[in-house]
This record gives sequence, structure tokens and C-alpha cells, in this order.
Amino acid sequence: MTKANSLEFLKELIRIDSSNPPGRERKICEYLLKLFSREGIPGKLIYFAPDRPSFCSCLPGKSPEAIVLSGHLDTVAPLGTWSRDPFAPLEEEGKVFGLGACDMKAGVAVLLDLFFRISLKGRPKYSLKLLLSADEEDRYRGAEAFRNVGLLEEAAFVIVAEPTDARPMVGEKSEFWVRTHFKGREAHGSTPEKGINAVLAQARFLLELEKRLQGLSSSPVMGRPTLNVGKIQGGRQPNIVPEACAAELDFRLISEEQKKEVISIMEDLGRNILPGASFTWETISYKPALLSSLNDPLIMEFLEAFRASTGDEPSPGAVTFCTDLPTLFPVNHPPFVIFGPGSIFQAHQPDEFVEIHSIKKASRVLEAFLHRVLYP
Repeated sequence: MTKANSLEFLKELIRIDSSNPPGRERKICEYLLKLFSREGIPGKLIYFAPDRPSFCSCLPGKSPEAIVLSGHLDTVAPLGTWSRDPFAPLEEEGKVFGLGACDMKAGVAVLLDLFFRISLKGRPKYSLKLLLSADEEDRYRGAEAFRNVGLLEEAAFVIVAEPTDARPMVGEKSEFWVRTHFKGREAHGSTPEKGINAVLAQARFLLELEKRLQGLSSSPVMGRPTLNVGKIQGGRQPNIVPEACAAELDFRLISEEQKKEVISIMEDLGRNILPGASFTWETISYKPALLSSLNDPLIMEFLEAFRASTGDEPSPGAVTFCTDLPTLFPVNHPPFVIFGPGSIFQAHQPDEFVEIHSIKKASRVLEAFLHRVLYP
């Protein structure tokens, strides 16, 4: 078995440019194929497009049911101004710096280390599947390819090693992106009363929508719904009353029911916000909210492993960002936990880093959980 550990795997992964765009996962997949070949463990590439592979491997268990270890191999392109080479990992002051260090090559490194160590323990109770996807930073097409070839059919539990500061997350908010359109009537800017200002309608709509959102329900695990107004386009020039205005909105919601509430609020506001202005909206994309039951036996095992490994009481929550999970399981999902090293606030940042103590904590908890469920 290789003598490499999570920290060394992380540094090797950072050295490989897997930026997306443009989508450079092939080299990192080739590295994994060679690594697994040296360990005598079969690995396989699953393509969603030419030159765009994901990586998977499986340790067969006594049961056909599987524990799935999920991560993604792509990173965003280097953003902002870096003070160091993003592809030259640097260990300094208890941190590892490099592109993808946090999101999510540290999580992938932990999964690799655990997978290799478990491979030496004998046949586990459940099969163990390692699914490392391409294209998570864009359209989740690597995860979709895993689903299309049937790799998720026997999943009994899923661990997604995204950065959560090594805190167990049992939920994921929905990602509901919409585009709202207002249409008014043009007029000369010196006589605005003769027109219907679509930009003004959009502005009033968005301010009132933000207020209304405060009245929606929240939950101790899933938190509160949020809205980000990401883009507005309208008007031609200062001396023309704008006829049209569009805005693109990002809602993070806690349930399917809440999505219906938001739609109802949008339609009511849009119809009434400015007399004479017409309103339409469309969905840009939607990933549903997901939540595991805290009473599920495997979730309870995970929380107990966390408690025993850290001495801390777990405080399960929900991530606000989107993972591969809704694409892997678009209809029914098995129990899952999102749990990995690093802080999501470091994701997509210049001089991205992950703290080494977070890597060690995540590894310790995951190893304790997998030992409990695979070798009871």
C-alpha cells in the first residue's frame, strides 16, 4: 500500500490543473488510474463528453447495498489576484494553500486515504463506492453520468466530502434560479408620466419581494430562506423611459412547499406592483432541497461516531450551497451527510487554503463511522 496520506494526496491533487472552465479533469483522472493500479484496485473512467471523464472505484461488500463516497475533481479557474502559484501547494502555518485546497481537493484526499486503508481490512458489510465527478462547478454532468450508468442504484448512504468545517450537515437548501421580466411603455425622459417604467417596476418588485421573504418559515436544521439579486438589465439611455427590464434571482429555500410559496408571492407582486406593467417569469434552473432524517439509523451512527471521535456534541445543519447530491438523486435520495474539511468561505477565493487540523478531524470522524458500519 502507498505510504501517502491525506496531506500528501492533497498536494499531488493541487499540482494538477483541473480548472472548469474549460474542464481539465482528464489529467487528474489519469493520475487516479495510475494510483489505483499501483494499489491493485480497479478504477474506471466514466465520460459525459469526449475528454471529460469522472473517476469511480468499488470495494465489493457482503451486501449489494453500498456506502457512497462522493467528491468532485474540478475546481473553478483561478479567480482574483493570487500572491502565489495556485498549482504549487504550500504548507505554511498549519494550512495548505493552492487552488482547490478547500473546494474540494482536501475532501477528495481524505476519501482516497480512507478508501485505500479500508481496502486492506477485508470484505466490508456494505460495498464501498468512490465516485469522483467532473463538472460539479458547472452543470453537474459528471454526477449525471454516474446516475445514467446505474452506479447509484444500490446506495444505502452517501457521504459528500464538501467543505463544512468538519461539521455534520444533513440537509441542503434548494437552488432555485429565476428570471423575472417587466414590460412597460417607452416615453421621452422629460415626460416620464407618459410611459410605464419597467425598471421602476422591477426595482419596487425586488424590494418588496425581499421583505416578503422574511415572513417565510425557517427550521433549526435547514435555516432561513435567502434571496440574492444577481443581475438586472433594463433601459437604453437616460432620456428614454425603459420599456423592459429583466432580473436574475437566486433563491435558496428549505422545501418544495416553500418554493410554491415563493412562486405565489412573485406572481402576486408582479401583477400588482405597478399599474400598466406586465410581468412574467421563468425558471433558469432548479435543484430541490434535500434533508436526511435525524432518526435514520445510519445518520445516528454518523453522529455518534462524530461524538466519540471529537468529544464534541454534533450540531447538524444544512449547507447553503449546491452539491452533486440533487443530480445524483433527482427523485428519491438515501440518507446522506455532507461532511468534509475546510470552510466554504475559502471556496473560489484567491490564495485558497485548508487548515490541516480540519483535514485530520474530518479523516478521524469518517474513519470511525466507516469502521462502525462496515465492520460491525
